[in-house]
Amino acid sequence: MEFDPRFALQEISQQDLISFDIFDTALLRILARPADLFQVMEVHVSERIGREIPSFPQGRLSAEFSAKSHIQDSGRQITLTDIYEAFREAHGLTLLQAEILQQYEIATEKRFIYAHPLILRLYRHALSLNKKVIFMSDMYLPSVCLKEILEFHGYNDAEIFVSAEWNGNKASGRLYQIVQEKFQIPAHRCLHFGDNIYADYFRARINGWKAIPTAAWNRCSESEHLRLAANVQDSSIASSIALGLARKNATMRFFEKNRKSSAEHFWTSFGYEFVGPIYFHFMLWLCQQAQKDGIRRLLLCARDGYSLLGGFEILRKAWAVPLEVSYFFASRKLFNLAGIRELTPSTLNFLLMPNPGLTLRDFILRLDLDPKSHSAALLGFGFESLDVRITHNYFGRFLKPSYKTWLIQWLKSIQEELYALTAQRRLLVEDYFHEIEIDRPDTAVVDVGWKAASCKAVQNLVRKQKPHFSLTSYFFGTFAQAHDLIQAGGKVESFLMHLGLPSQRQSMIAKCEGLVELLFSAPHGPIIGLQRGDTGIAPIHGTCEYSPSDLASLQQMREGAYNFIQDASLLLPDYQTCPPSDKHVDRCLSQLLRHPTRDQGYYLGQMPYRASYGDLNESRSFANPLKEAGWFPSLAQIHAYGEAPWKQGFLVQIPIVQGWLLQIAHSLQGLYVAIQTKTLWTSLRWALFKK
Repeated sequence: MEFDPRFALQEISQQDLISFDIFDTALLRILARPADLFQVMEVHVSERIGREIPSFPQGRLSAEFSAKSHIQDSGRQITLTDIYEAFREAHGLTLLQAEILQQYEIATEKRFIYAHPLILRLYRHALSLNKKVIFMSDMYLPSVCLKEILEFHGYNDAEIFVSAEWNGNKASGRLYQIVQEKFQIPAHRCLHFGDNIYADYFRARINGWKAIPTAAWNRCSESEHLRLAANVQDSSIASSIALGLARKNATMRFFEKNRKSSAEHFWTSFGYEFVGPIYFHFMLWLCQQAQKDGIRRLLLCARDGYSLLGGFEILRKAWAVPLEVSYFFASRKLFNLAGIRELTPSTLNFLLMPNPGLTLRDFILRLDLDPKSHSAALLGFGFESLDVRITHNYFGRFLKPSYKTWLIQWLKSIQEELYALTAQRRLLVEDYFHEIEIDRPDTAVVDVGWKAASCKAVQNLVRKQKPHFSLTSYFFGTFAQAHDLIQAGGKVESFLMHLGLPSQRQSMIAKCEGLVELLFSAPHGPIIGLQRGDTGIAPIHGTCEYSPSDLASLQQMREGAYNFIQDASLLLPDYQTCPPSDKHVDRCLSQLLRHPTRDQGYYLGQMPYRASYGDLNESRSFANPLKEAGWFPSLAQIHAYGEAPWKQGFLVQIPIVQGWLLQIAHSLQGLYVAIQTKTLWTSLRWALFKK
């Protein structure tokens, strides 16, 4: 629903004195909690005063409590000077050191403040009507400081009444009386805007003023994941700043006069408020993990590392991050095919991975073989034609057990041809590894996850020439299957979840792994091979599943994310002293995967997704329901739901009753397919134990 400020404008025109609360009304903070400011200060407190202050945030809060207790019988209001006098006495500081910290707090406060766009419009409107306009605040900061901050953010010629200087506050009602007496304006001709329901609304009304509460104005601009994040305890300063910046962007976007188109509005805001924090926390973790492990070079796996590459450029300029970061031409197909020397059970499992909706021709092309030259042999095993569909369209299982049996027999019959092909691929890969010096001990490979299949293939390939090689790999998240890489001698570190733990995060990601990968998308097709070029080994790209309009949307998402990273890196002191928050990322992804908004379901649901490794099989939308009247689903809608990788994104776009019926139909169909394909036990084991 569009916010309508006409009521506020009308009230302003009818009153003589207009008053605004300052913090959380006229000025908003880029922090989840005001006290988080002291965590920001803590990083540089010791260097500013030349001595260590243990637990500065707690000490600062204790000093404020002590100062309030000390002057409670004096009848006056607390000031910032009182607070730092109590802090000085508690920590044995000099007067100069206390003054330095006091000015440091004021300077830090200024950095984390911005003007509320609607309040600024109302303020300027009141001035244009020649109303008497003032600011009131129950605050310990001096009015000189507040005036400077207000004017910096556009509130020119601000007249301020602050409790610390007038010995009266809004909470007691005394400050309203002081203002009224000073200007000799009847109470019913005074109007106050503020966010505190008691001090700014009830106390104003008790004193005869008119009042408009503004707390709802701040909340109405927030998206669902911002509201959820605000209700979860997370002490990380990086998380506080991420939440504060996302709120700022949402507020500025909601109240801006010139709105962007709906699609551009979604992708830029989604990039800034959602994707940017995910990139940022992951990269912050990568920086700290690399420093801990003595890593100086990160190889970002294609395609998931494309967006991170741009993000690291921003961090390098802001923080002088001492990391060499480059794009690593990696893919499951590239390295696993190159590593095949014999047809072991694990090799066959990879070659015969039954991704959804594959034809016999797809299986042959996926191996870089010519379907025509193998047609006769395959038909001889029992296949009807090259274009027969042999895997279920959305359950990822062979439609008949015999299909898998025939494929295994065919692979064994052509194993010499297959080994020659993989040996050729292996030579290029080995030359590429030599070119980029992948065996450098200060190097780590970075990937999104989940089973570490590509990294395990890298480890195996390099070890054939260097038996003692151990690959260090960093992941956004890993499932339990990534333990195979550890057993093979590699080192695995994970940010969001490690080897499937915490289990609730694995179940969350399992809702739609591909949607998480979409957030790390690249504007090119998968890397399906390597070739020699004029400047060294170059990648061969497969077909990109994204249309030009899709690429434009994803670019808007990346630009929004990069803008967030830029803003966050300027507010945080450095990457070493601010721990990343996996909790913040968990909240974001949980909201998206489990409780998406209708806009998220619509815009993200239309993006294409390809399940197979390489660039084969048809891409499908994540969640694109048919437009149907009524709530009873048709067979076509049931089919569309079954094919949708992102079920929650599908359901949020349709009527609730239709969604219930679709889920029932899908469960029954899954049971039927499991029985038909003789995978009932496998399906039950996965459903019960995720194995």
